[in-house]
Amino acid sequence: METPSEAIQDFRDSHNGGSRLRQVRSAIHPLELLNESERDFVLRMVMASGSLKDLAKHYGVSYPTIRARLDRLIEKLAAEAKVPGDPMAGLLGDLVEAGQLASTAARRILDLHRKHLESNKGD
Repeated sequence: METPSEAIQDFRDSHNGGSRLRQVRSAIHPLELLNESERDFVLRMVMASGSLKDLAKHYGVSYPTIRARLDRLIEKLAAEAKVPGDPMAGLLGDLVEAGQLASTAARRILDLHRKHLESNKGD
C-alpha cells in the first residue's frame, strides 16, 4: 500500500509533460477525478458545514490528521484546476500527519511563510 506521500508523488508524476492523459483530464471537472474515498471526504466535509473537528470525530482521527488530509486534497484539486498550490502547506501537512511536527508549529510556520510571500510579491 502506498503512503500518502507516495500517492501524492505518483499523482504529480502522472501530470508532468504534455501527455494525452493530461489533455483528456483538462476537459474533466477536477472533482470528477477524485477517488471514492476523496469524494466521501468532500461530501462529509460539506455535510459537517466544513467543521474539521466534526470530521475528525467521524473518522476517529486527530484534527491535525484531518487538516493534513484536507491540505493534500486541496493540493490535488489545485493541480487539476491549474491553480498554483502551496507546496509548503503540503509539506507541513505531511510532517504533522507523520507525527514529526506539532500542528500548532506547522500553522505558525505556514503563517510566517505566507506573510513572507506576501511581503515579497512586489519584488
